[in-house]
Amino acid sequence: MFCVYSIDISAFDGNTGTWVPYSGLNDLQLDFTMLDPHIRTFLRPVKGKIGVYEVTFRVPDRHGVFKFVVDYKRKGYTFLHSDTVVPVVPPRHDEYPRFLSAAWPYYAGAISTSIGFVLFSALWLGGEEKRGKTE
Repeated sequence: MFCVYSIDISAFDGNTGTWVPYSGLNDLQLDFTMLDPHIRTFLRPVKGKIGVYEVTFRVPDRHGVFKFVVDYKRKGYTFLHSDTVVPVVPPRHDEYPRFLSAAWPYYAGAISTSIGFVLFSALWLGGEEKRGKTE
């Protein structure tokens, strides 16, 4: 299961008195945490969108209530803190794909064993019975 996290960062422009998108951060981090950070990764600026940072990552395959945490504290900047709570529920046993590509050796083993059993049974049951002379 993959997840895409995106955040918009704005800076206050004192000359105009408005908030404008800001893409000057190069060390913004995202923590995907339950009790401990399971995933800590950098948020990268999205090309073509000023002020938008984004990351794509694979969610751990376990049940739980996780948090997306962005906690940016640097001298000279206002602290940025954002946390969003999300439940994570992995797929049930019947929601996975029918055939897994990593399991092809097991499929081949089961098929070859079945074919071998059918051939052995056919040869065993259809073979001639040779009787020797008894004196």
